[in-house]
Amino acid sequence: MKTRPAFAVILVFCTIVLVYNIRSSRYAYSEEQQLGKKLILQYTPIFNELVKNNLGDCPLKDKCEVVIDKSLFPKASAVVFHDASPAYPDKAFEDQKMVVFTMESAPNVLERWAPIPGNYIDWVMSYLSSSDVKSPYGGYWVDPKTAKERGFIPENLPTDEETIFSNKTIEGALWFVSNCNTPSGREKVFSELGKYFKIDIVGACAKDTNMKEFCPKGSNCDDKKINYYFLIIAENSVCTDYITEKYWNSYQLPVIPIVLRKKIYKNKIPPKSFIAVDDFLDAQSMANYLKDLMKNKTAYMEYFEWRKQGWARAPWNAENYRIGMCDLCDKLWKNQTTNKPPYQNVLHWYTQENNCENDIFAKQWVRRSQKNKL
Repeated sequence: MKTRPAFAVILVFCTIVLVYNIRSSRYAYSEEQQLGKKLILQYTPIFNELVKNNLGDCPLKDKCEVVIDKSLFPKASAVVFHDASPAYPDKAFEDQKMVVFTMESAPNVLERWAPIPGNYIDWVMSYLSSSDVKSPYGGYWVDPKTAKERGFIPENLPTDEETIFSNKTIEGALWFVSNCNTPSGREKVFSELGKYFKIDIVGACAKDTNMKEFCPKGSNCDDKKINYYFLIIAENSVCTDYITEKYWNSYQLPVIPIVLRKKIYKNKIPPKSFIAVDDFLDAQSMANYLKDLMKNKTAYMEYFEWRKQGWARAPWNAENYRIGMCDLCDKLWKNQTTNKPPYQNVLHWYTQENNCENDIFAKQWVRRSQKNKL
């Protein structure tokens, strides 16, 4: 009989421990994950692909592992959803980070992000400089002074007149475009400019059947781009920090890129390495400028001076310039923004941060061009 009180105490203690373990089982992996590699679960395909352990040469690759096996969800420190998911599972433990990843501007994710539950997403990974995890197209340009200090290798691109002009056989601009009705209204602008300056349209928006097939899908057609003096890379959406991949795919070519709005590119890419539509009052004045550039080699070559100055693209894995999964791994280990609550409405936040324009600029520019013509 004397052992009963002791037995009762033990029984009560075991019951408390059991109840605690049951209640906290969903958080069982939190401490374990602090001791070893942090798993990053790619829950949905990224651009239709599931890529296991895509950390490449990230210096933190021994600290994190990217997995695609959903059975590892309970152990994942971060779960990455690329734009949308058929389901949004409950967190496995308290510190598990739910991450939404996109390379698209806000107008292009409206429908895909709408089903995301409120107070669910912890971090956003995108091109926005205000994102929790940074992932801009092409990474970052670094000015010559900083590049030298950091030991970044400058871009080694042709700067001599002979090379730049060696393939210039077509006077005018080339434009690869498949979206013919965009939020930015770019099609309105270049339709008006095309009245005064030769623009060859390639892709789905081309009116000429041959031009639709000018560059087969899956090929970069650099050999055709360099025949022109200008390459139109105008963005489909004018949004904060949104620089289209068309720029990054073509900046190394001996051709001057034409963009829609200067403010998006200013201070993000080398100065005087592009031409912006909004630097011109109307279509006629812009056309005249472009025609003069084609006749004046000295003036044309000024757009390639930046190549001599030591500009460099920061390695994607360099400290303070890390992007994508490498930056996500970094944030997980630094435990940054841990105390920040989940986004109450992540789509609303993303839309506000993008601060996208509609087509007002395009309409005003076209209207002014037509008025000045009269």
